[in-house]
Amino acid sequence: MDDDDKTQSTQAIIDEAVKRRRYAIDYDDDNRREQRFDIAFCYKPGAQWDDADRNNRKIDGAPALEYNQLPQFVNQVVNDQRQRRPGIKLFPAGDAATVEMAKLRQGVIRGIESASRAESVYDSVFRDAVVGGRGFCRIVADYESDTSFDQVLSIRRIADPLSVLFDPDYSEPDASDANWCFVDEVVSREEFSRRWPDAEAINWDSDKLSEWFDGDHVVVADYLRRVEVPRVLCLLADGSRVYQEDMPDGAIVVRRRTVSTHRVEWYKIAGGSQILETYEWRGSYLPVFVCIGDDLIIDGKRQYQGLIRRARDAQRMYNYAQSAVAERIALAPKAPWIMAEGQDEGYEQQWAAANKARYSRLLYKPTSVNGQLAPPPQRQIPVQAEVGLMEFAQSSKMDLRATIGMYENSLGMRGAETSGRAILAREQQGDNATFHFPDNLSRMIALIGRAINELIPVYYDTPRMLATIGEDDTRDLVAINRPVAGGMAVENSMLDGEFAVISEAAPSYATRRQEQADSMMKLLQAVPGVGAVAPDLIVKSLDFADADVLAERLKLMLPPQIQQADAAKQNKQPQIPPEIMAQVQQMQQALQQMQAQGQQLMAENAKLKDGHAAKLQEQRMEDEAALLKAAMDNATKLVLEAQRAAPAPAAVVAPEVAPAMTVEQQMAAIAGLTEQVMAMGQQLAAAVMAPRTTTLQTDAMGNPVGAVSVPATMQ
Repeated sequence: MDDDDKTQSTQAIIDEAVKRRRYAIDYDDDNRREQRFDIAFCYKPGAQWDDADRNNRKIDGAPALEYNQLPQFVNQVVNDQRQRRPGIKLFPAGDAATVEMAKLRQGVIRGIESASRAESVYDSVFRDAVVGGRGFCRIVADYESDTSFDQVLSIRRIADPLSVLFDPDYSEPDASDANWCFVDEVVSREEFSRRWPDAEAINWDSDKLSEWFDGDHVVVADYLRRVEVPRVLCLLADGSRVYQEDMPDGAIVVRRRTVSTHRVEWYKIAGGSQILETYEWRGSYLPVFVCIGDDLIIDGKRQYQGLIRRARDAQRMYNYAQSAVAERIALAPKAPWIMAEGQDEGYEQQWAAANKARYSRLLYKPTSVNGQLAPPPQRQIPVQAEVGLMEFAQSSKMDLRATIGMYENSLGMRGAETSGRAILAREQQGDNATFHFPDNLSRMIALIGRAINELIPVYYDTPRMLATIGEDDTRDLVAINRPVAGGMAVENSMLDGEFAVISEAAPSYATRRQEQADSMMKLLQAVPGVGAVAPDLIVKSLDFADADVLAERLKLMLPPQIQQADAAKQNKQPQIPPEIMAQVQQMQQALQQMQAQGQQLMAENAKLKDGHAAKLQEQRMEDEAALLKAAMDNATKLVLEAQRAAPAPAAVVAPEVAPAMTVEQQMAAIAGLTEQVMAMGQQLAAAVMAPRTTTLQTDAMGNPVGAVSVPATMQ
């Protein structure tokens, strides 16, 4: 940070940090306490019983059992998200941005995510949001290696969501307008002294944020604040936009306006009294990102909730019900044996232990009662738990699922539905009840994409090789910012262009490929003809070894016209529009007819030399010459229109296919044929319009009987 930009002293920054930290702790105390309890309630054994209730039941000798149903609901939501992970997508939005550059930059961002193992980061953040209402991650910059001066961006996990104190006064759904936050790191006194030997791990009394110090540990907090910076934006005469401080000499300014921009300052503070390190983050967003479960304003305060909060009481009731059933069964007496007096004589010890020991046989002494042999000893039916108690336990379980909004089919259990549509509809009910969780994760990832896209020109501004990942998971190594043409241009520049960033949830590439293969096979069954025109695409969608190799070989067997069209598309050769092709074909037919008519006229003109039907033939030739001229004018017009509609690029020859005429060759052939017909028509017109000599024919008596008209040049 430049000295001119420093508007506050070090002490003022510390005072601001202490004030904001205290405000966040007081404001967010309820949310932090509830989130801590939600995490324990879901995962910590014994946390689902209040201490008082557990002690009372212990005194009474009653069990306090936990039948924890909540992790399966959490796992269902989290694992559904893992199957449809949100992905960052870029689109050109102006200023030299192209579709190709958007794909390249998107590949760079995917490469950053892969190197950061961002999938595991997103999973951890999402689980924290589902369980407790909030999860956090961050972006950091570091050197590429110990031997490099190039910096790279990395997405890092914040393992403990309670280690973050976030500005509660944001208004955007993704918290992109938050202006400050704290990220705590607890270090031992020894580690503190090693990393900052010139600083002192000061203990705090109760009046000065005693929560920052833990006896043998010190809380070191990253304090990040977003500072508003007014700047003057200038519109230059050439249409470009620059800030006034970056305006080149001699530039003509058309318009000016003041805009609000932001910079981010980063301080590492220990004990609330020392600034250990200072950084300037080069982006305009806080590099700490939050994924939220439910974000509510209740009584003027922001409340965060996850999946667990509303399910606590239902889970407690289920635990009470199951514990009561277990207690009732435990207290029920053992099923007694009924026997006649004296039947256990001689076997008293064996019968006394009959309810405890597992005997393979029990011996008894036959006894008669009133002269009748008594039946053998019989065991009574054991005592069962009350039906009402069992129904209460089952009802508590259904209440738990209803509270969360996820039923049997959502958890993989078989319900009463039998048709596929009904099963999908029931599963969708569970998805709809929890859809806001993955939707909020998509918002966070979209914000991460915007932040990285903004930082790429800053941290990836030198020529280097970068690993990129395509949408089909193909990996490549691309040279960026590489000077070409003697330094007059830059290839794959990361410094230019404006791009729009979104996040889109979709199945993985492998899943999409399997779905595509299934759709292809169904289409092939419905329309068998597809196999003749797209065998390569069908095989390419299948998931087996060398499928791509087989697809390339099948591509060589496609009809020539399809191969030519594919080759032209790959080489970016424009196709002649169908309507223009139809006009060209009509024009060729018209030219052929004109050629035939011209030959006929030439033959008839030769006959005129003999003087047969001179006058009638002359009139006929004049009419047909007019028709010929009109046809030639129309053909010429069609040729010109075709030439304008279909520009002629370089010729393309499809692999392994006989060379076909390109658009340029076709248009040249048509133009040559047109010139020939026009020359022939000009000769005919000259012959028809040339001066003629008429000779009067008479009979023997001298009476006129006819006339012969021939061109003057033929005499």
